[in-house]
Amino acid sequence: MAACLLPAASLVVLAAGNTRLQKDASGWSLQFSLLPRRETARAVTVDEVSKLAEEHLRAELSQRFERERSILLDAVDRRLEESRETLVRDLSHALARQEETLSAGFRSDKEELLRRGREVEQIVGTEIGRTREMIGAVLAASGPKVTEQ
Repeated sequence: MAACLLPAASLVVLAAGNTRLQKDASGWSLQFSLLPRRETARAVTVDEVSKLAEEHLRAELSQRFERERSILLDAVDRRLEESRETLVRDLSHALARQEETLSAGFRSDKEELLRRGREVEQIVGTEIGRTREMIGAVLAASGPKVTEQ
């Protein structure tokens, strides 16, 4: 008999622990289940739904904003880099042209100075030649009159 009472007693204890007395809209009910108790769905108000929707929308907008901001910053960085490269290239071309202009100016100034120097040398040479001729003529004219003392 004890062998029969042991399984029966365990069933009674199990049934007592898993029996639920509930009241719902249709009235009172008794429920027996070995499954864990289910939480009853709580009523969700319009304000709570609105708040959840707003939070979800804010999170979505925040993500989109960050994505768009990142894309925009990358585009601005690329444009700045392109502008910098263009500016450096233009400045280097302008500097090269300026150097060519200055070099050409220096060459022409040097050539002008050399040309003037040659002209001065010719004038000085001509004047020296004339001076020699005049000294020679003066010496020739005064030659017999000059006596040695």
